[in-house]
Parts: sequence; structure tokens; C-alpha cells
Amino acid sequence: MIQLMILPAIFFLSKDTISINFKKIDRTSILFTSFIILGIFVALLNLYYGNFQNSFSQNISNNSSLMQSFITIMRETIVYIYMFIIFVFIFNKLLNKREDLIKFFKYFRIIFLSSLVIGYFLLLYYFFFDTNLLPRQLNYGIQNNVDVGFRFMGLFGEPRDAMVCLAIGLSVISIEQLYLRKIGLINFYKKSYYLNLIFILLAFYLTDSGSAIIAVLLFLIFLFFHFIIITKFNLKILFFLSMGILYFSLILSSSRTELYYYELMKIPEYMQGNYGQDFILYTQFNNILPIWLVIENIISMNLIPVLYGNGFGSSAYVSFSHLGEFYEGEFENPHSQVSRIVFETGIIGSFLWYFLFITPLLRFSKILLKREYVFISVIFIFSFSSMLAHRNPEMFLLIGILIAVYNHCSKIKN
Repeated sequence: MIQLMILPAIFFLSKDTISINFKKIDRTSILFTSFIILGIFVALLNLYYGNFQNSFSQNISNNSSLMQSFITIMRETIVYIYMFIIFVFIFNKLLNKREDLIKFFKYFRIIFLSSLVIGYFLLLYYFFFDTNLLPRQLNYGIQNNVDVGFRFMGLFGEPRDAMVCLAIGLSVISIEQLYLRKIGLINFYKKSYYLNLIFILLAFYLTDSGSAIIAVLLFLIFLFFHFIIITKFNLKILFFLSMGILYFSLILSSSRTELYYYELMKIPEYMQGNYGQDFILYTQFNNILPIWLVIENIISMNLIPVLYGNGFGSSAYVSFSHLGEFYEGEFENPHSQVSRIVFETGIIGSFLWYFLFITPLLRFSKILLKREYVFISVIFIFSFSSMLAHRNPEMFLLIGILIAVYNHCSKIKN
């Protein structure tokens, strides 16, 4: 319903609002365009050679049609372009005034924190009544067989959806504090912000999600490289890395971690088609299989798909070889964005994706004090890692907000 409201509204915007100045194309737009060209070109090339129907390196016919594969490629391409237009291009065209950006932050904060409070209420309700008051996802309807347990969901969807939404919300309200301070409306970050930060991180932990483990692991890796390679190392950076490791240890103490560990040890058996009734990872295997195939390509020195990927939509066509009845007749896209990026666009596309998000962040090093830049980088990289662990429709929102805030702050500095 939201899309039906947004799409017609775009056509009623003034020409000045949606016009493009090709002389002032942002570096972010160039990186995004390069990413799109790579993904669709490689996809169409693989479609021409029949690799979609042959499950790529698995060499197993999956009975898909050329038209079905072509629609998947175009759908994925359009989704990327649509989200970038809405959350980066249109966002910055509409919120180019200080008052508009302040209002956006205000309404976002109200809605996000209200959802957070509702999430804690639903968690307490389960604690006392041992019942999920809302289903795992509202669009699924009532599912009597699904008991999520004592895990944080809120109105964000199932726990893994809540995990990434919490991380995105944390970045938005953090960037709001930065912006309000830069324009002189506050002198220091509000105490309520730090209280919200604690409750958000606690809710993130209480999602008890496997995606959360991946998110924090990616966070530590990206944080290390960002500060060691790009920024001069200091004690504050060491503090954030230590806190990240401590938080990761807390996440690993989850009751589900041991279960995931023993299941991951069985992956080689599953790859041989050996699984029984206790095939717990079957709902996650469409996230694991693309990464596994990339590793196999590296070992066998099949480096072209490793470098350039297999094209948009390709990760949905590799779930047939070893999953048997669980995926018979279905084309399951991975929930994990990192699985899609690595398999579909390769090493080159993965670097384009990384710099697409990091480039707007790096600009802030020019206008912020070192301690401010370190703090906002930690929060942003945490959200970026969470969006890699689990795909989210608002993934480009943070790019749009960073560009908008930077443009406003640059005007103030000038």
C-alpha cells in the first residue's frame, strides 16, 4: 500500500525536484551505477549460456524457464534501482531544507521508539503468559504452529527482521543527534539518546537471531579495517573494538548458538545429500549454499564467477542440488544480503557495495572532530553489517540520510 502511494506521488513532483544535473553526479551514484551494470550484465550473460537453468556450478537442471529467470533478473535490478531512487535521490531532493530534515528525524524517532516500546510490551506479555500476542510476521497471519519464544520482535517482523530494523533505527537517531548538534539546537547528545541506545542494543540481543551473530561478527571485521587502514588507531578505537568483542561474546552465549554450531559442522554431510528429519538448517540453507559454492569455486580456481559473480537473481537458482524435497519447485532468494552480494556480483561487486555505503561516511571525517567521527562510524558500521547479515528494504536509507546531513553541515561550515 505504501508503494502504491509513493509511485504516483513521484509523477506529481515538479521537474526541478526530480531533475538530474549530470555535471554534478555524486560519487555514490557512480558506484551504484557501476554495481547495477555489473550485476545485470553478468546475469544476462549467464542467462544466454543457460547457467540459470543449469544451477551454475552445480550442473543440475532445475526445470526453470528462460522467461522465469529473465523476470527474476529484472525484478532484482528494478528493486535495487527503485530503493536507491526513493531513499537516496528523492530523499535528498525533498529534504533539502533544514526544517524538512528536522521534521523527518522527529517523526522517524517517534515511530521507531514507539515500535521499540511495543516490542518490549510483547516480550513481557510472552514472559507472563507464554504466548506470542502477535504472529511471527503480520503478513503471514495467525500461525498456530510457530512459537517464536521469548525473543524480541515488536512490529518489525520476525526476530531477524527486528535485528536489522533496530540497527537501522539506531543509526538514524544517532545521525539526528549529530545533526542537531552541528546546527546548534543542542550542545551535547541528549541523555535520552544514550538510554535509547541501551534499550536498542538490549533488544538487538534479545532477538536471539542467528543473523545477529553474523551481523556482530561482520561489524568487528569492518570496524577493524575501517579504523586500522583508514583512520589512525587510538585508545577510543580500542575501547569500541573491545566493547564490540564483549557484545559479540554476549551474543554467542545465546541458547541457539550451540545449536547453530553443531548444525554448521554437518554442512559437508548435507552437501552430499545426507540429511534426515532433524535437518534444522533447511530454512537457512539458501543463505549458506551460495557462499559454499563461492568457496568451491575458489578451491577449484574457477575465478571468473568469484571475481564478477553470477548476476542478479542467480543466488535463487542454486537451491536444488542438495535440498531435495525442501525446495522442490521453488526458487528461494537468500535472506542474507551478503550471500546475494558475494555470489551475484563477486569480489568486484562486493567492493562496490562496501564503498557505496562507506564513501558518504568518509566525507564526515573532514567536518567532524575525531571523537565525533569515530562514534558515528561505529554506529553506522554496526548498521551496515546488520544489513549485510539480513536483507532489508530500507537498506539505502542510511546513504540518503548521510548525504543529506553532510550537505546541510557543509553549508553551515561554508
